[in-house]
Amino acid sequence: MIKPYYILLFVFITFVCAASLNTYTINTSDYFRSIYLFLNDIPSFTSNFDLSFKFKGHFKNIFNVDYKSSYTFILYFYALFISFFTNSLDLTLLSSILKALYISALFCLFIKASSMVRAKYFPLFVIVAIPMLSSSILSFFSSFYQEQIILLALPALSCLLLARERLTYKHAFILVTIIACAKSQFFYAPLLLLFSYFIYDRREIRGKILTSLLCMLISIGCVLLSKSTTDINKYHASYFGVYLLMQNNGYSLPDEVDHRCVGIDAWGNKYDVEKGAISTKIGDSCRKEHAITGFSNVLSQYLLHPSLLVKLPFDKSLQFQMKEDYIHVFKGIKLISSKNAVVSEITDIKDRLYSEIRLPLLIAIMILALIARKNINSLSLFFLSAFGVSQFYISFIGEGYRDFSKHIMPMNFSFDLCVYIGFCIIIKNIHSKYFDK
Repeated sequence: MIKPYYILLFVFITFVCAASLNTYTINTSDYFRSIYLFLNDIPSFTSNFDLSFKFKGHFKNIFNVDYKSSYTFILYFYALFISFFTNSLDLTLLSSILKALYISALFCLFIKASSMVRAKYFPLFVIVAIPMLSSSILSFFSSFYQEQIILLALPALSCLLLARERLTYKHAFILVTIIACAKSQFFYAPLLLLFSYFIYDRREIRGKILTSLLCMLISIGCVLLSKSTTDINKYHASYFGVYLLMQNNGYSLPDEVDHRCVGIDAWGNKYDVEKGAISTKIGDSCRKEHAITGFSNVLSQYLLHPSLLVKLPFDKSLQFQMKEDYIHVFKGIKLISSKNAVVSEITDIKDRLYSEIRLPLLIAIMILALIARKNINSLSLFFLSAFGVSQFYISFIGEGYRDFSKHIMPMNFSFDLCVYIGFCIIIKNIHSKYFDK
């Protein structure tokens, strides 16, 4: 017999999918990385396009893909499967499937963190889940961005970390490897998980170390084999990142730096605090003249000037990008398109409440999780908060100011998950203190 709360869950999923049907992210020319093997180009920088796309007559070989990503592989095989039944990929259908999995993972996490499994508690789940149903999150399910992976993997991983059973670490490392291989900015996730286990759960530690090293080799392999994007990232990390940060904070730049190109991105846009960026006639000349072969020049500046990392969270030039109402380089290019006022309002409310304090709160959660090491929830909260904090720094070190707004989406989502788990814990404590007698 089907349990009542599963029926309620199905109804809730149906409602959310229907309410967010026309909530999606626009293509900023990055969809190409994930779809070119089986779909034609999708219009860029516009919200005026159909969410159903015709397949190419012939799928290209998945093993020749330029951008090696777990997301690309998963999406490719999904497309290959449905191509036996239809000639097109309906993004509304795919997003509905993903939203169903996402909400189910949140429900599982609610049960694990609150210990409330009866149907009469389902309204509490709905209330706690509302912040997790913002346009800033749901829009990524109707997209072809690699960040989509963490929306499913992080809640599922949190469930495993809350379980704290001996062999769940193997499943946890499978999930964290999928995360690490989805996008280069997540490459270190297996080491972070190992570090978390080392603090909170040292059972089977040798197995965890070996598994972590294997996962790291796989994720680093994906990064090294994806040179088409990392070459541009290296330029941005230098001239649109650390050099611009140094210049803004009054540090002397290295002698070899071309001052004319500081603050100029790979396509000739100049960084601007008021507008995000302004167009110039420079074009791609700076990138061509200053091809960067590695990240050593970037890392060396942070090692020479560690105070830059301390000042980074307070950098005024980053503040307008520290929101969930994501933009693409220019303030006028909004990433999220939504015709549903409710899910958009949830995003606006979260930004009004948290935009300036997400990072400090994540640091506070991480410290509290370390202090309360014996608490069963600490492992999950530590990993999520540490992942969020590290994403702030990795995003900037990896590509500087350029598209920083979208790059910290994983940080924002990690924070949302921490808050979600926190509310579940509060509900559990209130219930056990006043009602469970």
